[in-house]
Amino acid sequence: MTDLQFASDYAILIPEAGNKTGKETGINLTMKHTHHRRSDCPINFALETFGDPWSLLIIRDLVYFGKRTYGEFLESEEGMATNILASRLAHLEQKGILLKQPSQKDKRKEEYLLTEKGLDLIPVLVELANWSAEHCQRLRNVAPK
Repeated sequence: MTDLQFASDYAILIPEAGNKTGKETGINLTMKHTHHRRSDCPINFALETFGDPWSLLIIRDLVYFGKRTYGEFLESEEGMATNILASRLAHLEQKGILLKQPSQKDKRKEEYLLTEKGLDLIPVLVELANWSAEHCQRLRNVAPK
């Protein structure tokens, strides 16, 4: 049996569909997803965890607007595509930023909540909003005085 070696931080292995199992291991595994971290820089880690625009908007909607369900996130003015929303929610859940649980109001729906790790991002969001308000001319023109 050969040892598996990966250059990445993690890999998810799944059984191959429709293939016969191998004699050595009893199962064939294929690499479904690998992740190569660009560097060990803390800023890089943050960007890879929640740094894309859509993830930050989801976190913003949870913190500032109290949105919790997939449908509520879809109603955001930025018009996120359904496939992007599903992908970002799954990513944030996998990274430990969000927790998905059945809705208390409607058991057919699921709600997303910030974990402790996600709650730790609130000051980051506040600072991003402050920075934008200071440096974006359009925001300065509409900001309350």
